[in-house]
Amino acid sequence: MIERINFKVSTGFRIVRLVIGLILIIVTVILFVMSASSLNVPPRNGPPMNFGGWFVPLVILGFDLVFIGVALGGVKIAGLSWRVFGSILVVAGAAVLTLGIWHYMNGPPVDYDSERSDDRFPAPVELNFVVYVVGGLCLSAGLLLTLREEQEAPRGAELE
Repeated sequence: MIERINFKVSTGFRIVRLVIGLILIIVTVILFVMSASSLNVPPRNGPPMNFGGWFVPLVILGFDLVFIGVALGGVKIAGLSWRVFGSILVVAGAAVLTLGIWHYMNGPPVDYDSERSDDRFPAPVELNFVVYVVGGLCLSAGLLLTLREEQEAPRGAELE
C-alpha cells in the first residue's frame, strides 16, 4: 500500500515538473523571439533624437541570453533531453530569421522619402545584421544539438 502511494506521489511530482518546465519553455521562447526580432523593426518618428543609443541593442541581447538560459532551465526541470532543447532552438532561430526578414521587407526603403505617410525610418543596417546573426546562431546551435549522438553515461555513473 505504501509503495502504491509513493508511486502516485512521484508521478504527481513528475507531472508538476513537466508542466512547470513546459510553461517556462513556452513563455521564455516567445519572449526571446519577440525581443530578438524587434531589433530591426523600423522606428517611428517619435522619440527624441538621442533616445536609445548603442547600448539598447546590447541590453536586448542580454535579455535574449537570459531568456535562452531560462528556457534551458525549463528543459532541465521538465526532464527533457538536449535534443529537445536543440529542437526548441531551431524553431526559435527560424522564427527570429522569419520575423527579421519580414521586418526588413516591410520596412521603408533605404532612400527614404520624407513625404511618406507612415512616418517610419529604415532600421540601421547593423541591426539587421545582428538579427540575422542571432537567428543563424540559434538555428545552427539547435541543429548541432538535435543531430548530435547521445553519449552513454560511464558505468557506475547512475550511482552518483
